Amino acid sequence: MKRILYVLAGLALSFNALAQNTSVTTKSPQNHNMEGGEAFDDNSGFGIKGGVNFNTLRGGHEGKLGGLKNPTTWHVGFYGQFPLGGSSKFSLQIEALLNRRAFDSDSIEVKLDNIEVPLLYVFNIFDNVSLHIGPYAGVLVTAKENDKEVPERIKQIINTVNYGIAGGVEGHISFVRIGARYSMDLNEIYKEERMINNKAVQDIKNGKFQVYLGVGF
Repeated sequence: MKRILYVLAGLALSFNALAQNTSVTTKSPQNHNMEGGEAFDDNSGFGIKGGVNFNTLRGGHEGKLGGLKNPTTWHVGFYGQFPLGGSSKFSLQIEALLNRRAFDSDSIEVKLDNIEVPLLYVFNIFDNVSLHIGPYAGVLVTAKENDKEVPERIKQIINTVNYGIAGGVEGHISFVRIGARYSMDLNEIYKEERMINNKAVQDIKNGKFQVYLGVGF
């Protein structure tokens, strides 16, 4: 977790330095979605975003998963950002993302696709850099093992709702957003014990370090 925080802090400072050396930096704060470097007095916008997930697992049963691998997956969706009480520093961002969680263990590959909705509080720390933190919840869409839809008896023991907390940093130049975020599930993948490689597994939770690119409308 400390390494992730160091990475996020480094990205924030690096992006701010980059933005200071470009011609698109204007007065603070500015609309994250404006073209040509024009600024607005609010902190709002709509757009699309997508990127990669570097998945992780944690929990008391993680050690039971022999040959554990955390594959890189993806996410894609929409976002909307709204100022809080007319503030130029604080805003609320809501997203709707199609998100893939995954892990591999010996002879099994698990892929879980969710519709995930983060609700993030945003604080502008620099003209072009903001911090994001807040809860999220997701609903399971598909569950596959070894690229095949899982049978109903397996799907019944998978938590069809996941929830957690996310935090990260985002930079913007004109209508383009670049960000990094860590999302940590607070509930287990399985609500009952699941036999994986002849071992009973339940206490495992997903996490993911996300890097993304967004484009404002």
